[in-house]
Amino acid sequence: MSHHDVAVALVGLVVTVGCGRIGFGPVGGSDGGSDGGSGSGSDGGRQCGEASCVPVQAAYISHFSSPGCTGTESYYLPYDSFGYICRTWDGAGQCGTIQRTVTNYSYKLTDTCFDAWPSGNTLSQFVTVYR
Repeated sequence: MSHHDVAVALVGLVVTVGCGRIGFGPVGGSDGGSDGGSGSGSDGGRQCGEASCVPVQAAYISHFSSPGCTGTESYYLPYDSFGYICRTWDGAGQCGTIQRTVTNYSYKLTDTCFDAWPSGNTLSQFVTVYR
């Protein structure tokens, strides 16, 4: 392919930047990979269900709204004196930025699920994990 052909091939593409990555998509369409802050995009195939999401910083612990580590997955911001904004049990996914009060029944740490709160444990300052 000549230099001219490369330039022609790139005409009609829009460069988008979102969630710390650059994506390429057709003009007027969506590449299905840029977040753009709309809440309908994704980051690496994971859906962000809020206006903005942040990438996972490390693996640590996830809380769940149902027994058996099912239901909505959340990260508790006060861990380590608010030292992180997003950690999950496996270091995968992303976190929303809206803080919520959540009742959790279980948590997962290093691939082990603990049904720690049979009657539920309600705390504030959780962010939702999206995968």
